[in-house]
Amino acid sequence: SLANNPMFLGLLCEHVRSRHPFPENVQSVFETYVETRLVRDRGRLTRRFGVQPEELRVAAEHAAFAMAMDAGLGLSPARPKLESAMARFGFEAGERLGVFLDALEYIKLARSETATTAGQAKCFTFAHRRFQEYFATCVVLREPRRVSSRQLLTDARWRETTVVMGQTQPWKVLVPIMQEARRVLTQTA
Repeated sequence: SLANNPMFLGLLCEHVRSRHPFPENVQSVFETYVETRLVRDRGRLTRRFGVQPEELRVAAEHAAFAMAMDAGLGLSPARPKLESAMARFGFEAGERLGVFLDALEYIKLARSETATTAGQAKCFTFAHRRFQEYFATCVVLREPRRVSSRQLLTDARWRETTVVMGQTQPWKVLVPIMQEARRVLTQTA
């Protein structure tokens, strides 16, 4: 069932070909792929953008989280709107955000969305929606209180994150989600 998506099937094959054990969840396949890309491209990122893979990962996570949290942004927000949303959620990338987004495009974790008319801001989008979900999920796994249990259960933008949490997190992290699930089910019954 993990291999229903052709893009994910390719990532899964690469994961196994790299001698990693068969994954227990989708998140581990994305983790292997992203980490491999960042390590492999370290020199190119440093030379071309002056960016370290670790800081690029953080920028990707923050951008992805803001895109998921702000329903008005969508999957291809204008860069200034994305920067504004990131700041609202406490993620300051400052003047380097453009460099980080360009670097993500350069290593193909994002793709270039050029402005269609003069004066229109350039947009940003991840190479695939699943990369955006993966990076946003990384933030929530580290800081589960950033998204309410109700949102995790009722907002489709957090569906994959909720599944990953259920597959990877200890029971004490899941208790508030399970309690909220009980409340939601009781209210709808």
